[in-house]
Amino acid sequence: MTYLTFDRLKIKANYKYLLEQQIQFNQTYNSKNGELTGLYYSSKNDKSVPFNLYIAISKPKQTLTLEFSSKVLKEDYPKLISKFTIRQCLENINKLGICRIDVDGILQTGCITSADVTKDVHATLSDETLQALSVWVKNYRRYKWDYYDSEGIDFIRDVKSSKCKECIRIYRKEKEIATSKNKDFLATLPNKWEVMQKFDGVTRFEAKLETIGKVRDYLNIQDTYISEVLNAETNPLLTIYDRVFGEPSDIPYIQSSNFEDFAMQFILNAYHGDIKTIEMSLRPLFDSRSGLSKRMKKIRQTWERMQNSASGNIDYVNSVRNLLL
Repeated sequence: MTYLTFDRLKIKANYKYLLEQQIQFNQTYNSKNGELTGLYYSSKNDKSVPFNLYIAISKPKQTLTLEFSSKVLKEDYPKLISKFTIRQCLENINKLGICRIDVDGILQTGCITSADVTKDVHATLSDETLQALSVWVKNYRRYKWDYYDSEGIDFIRDVKSSKCKECIRIYRKEKEIATSKNKDFLATLPNKWEVMQKFDGVTRFEAKLETIGKVRDYLNIQDTYISEVLNAETNPLLTIYDRVFGEPSDIPYIQSSNFEDFAMQFILNAYHGDIKTIEMSLRPLFDSRSGLSKRMKKIRQTWERMQNSASGNIDYVNSVRNLLL
């Protein structure tokens, strides 16, 4: 049985689970009365922690926020965050010399409010595949695409409301791990070459669930307690992929130059290319056999053009989809 994996999690828990600060945290104040409202640490300007880590206390809300990358797993980074590695993530935070947190308390009561669902598969993402994906977007007015770091592609739902935005990213992890942005992280690993080798031939799929509502909706859960999220049995990456590219199909499409071409293509799609059934359905609509024969000849020619022009792209799109099953 498969299980969900994540590249990033954001957790909220009671602030009592921050047991000790081992360095000076930044402070935030109420702009009106000057009262201390919170404390936070960010790895953004800390060279000793070369990955995303954010720890914050809100005094008014009495909450502890933890946001971290799967790089906190260090040499186990290729395993990603899952129900099998979440404890290790939190224990590794305790080993950084920044603070001490109550691992058990957070695991039992913490809620996940934001996450990057991620799946690594051993498959090569070729330039031909990227090209096929870029031209096969089902709803091109709603979903836009853009290249990601020259190693992959983003498909983004182009809407104004942040609640409705969604993005799936597909990229060559083998090449991305070797880029300069990962240099400092890899330098902290005594076995960095072994870690990099685990990404050989790996394609990564990633989707950002940036609100607690999206976490609930995409994972089909009522509550976002850590155990609920990590044990969810849905496939959010496949859900988003199908929204972008449509349900799996062997029916190709071609650009229609006139209404007649459009109508014949629509008929062929509706009947899944079943020429015999189409002919039987059209027969009562024609007064003469010759009229039906002429129409069926055009339909067959349209079907051949559809097969020749786009079947290769469909193979690419469906083969990528199969990696998410």
